[in-house]
Amino acid sequence: MVNITFPSTKATIDAIRETIGRNVTFIMNITAACTVCSLDPVTNNSTNPFCTTCGGKYWIVTDDNKTVLAHVTNGRVDQIGWTSGGQFNEGDCRLSIEYSTTNEDYVTRVRRILVDGKEYRVKNKEYRGVPQINRIILYLTQEE
Repeated sequence: MVNITFPSTKATIDAIRETIGRNVTFIMNITAACTVCSLDPVTNNSTNPFCTTCGGKYWIVTDDNKTVLAHVTNGRVDQIGWTSGGQFNEGDCRLSIEYSTTNEDYVTRVRRILVDGKEYRVKNKEYRGVPQINRIILYLTQEE
């Protein structure tokens, strides 16, 4: 039986990302409870509809911005990619970020991503790497 050993590609991919990568901003929503009023459990709103802090909603939604180093590849909207299952639309932009628990959490919670001053949404994501996952590929479409 022949043993196949894979070269360590994580160090190479990380070095490429460090050299030619750019910082992108992940914008995530954070929901916090109002500190002034209390929650009505029936309506899931504030017990004070005139609360000046939350506007009577009880829940306060704010943006949390995180900077992530990514290898950015710009594409065209009609560019076609190939997989074993067939073709797919690649979208406007593709990001390759390091696979880590922190970045995986960001990808799960992200609402928008700012790349070079343009706003994008995540269309699709892939986990890549051999023999262990070492990067996350995000396919983005630009917001109008």
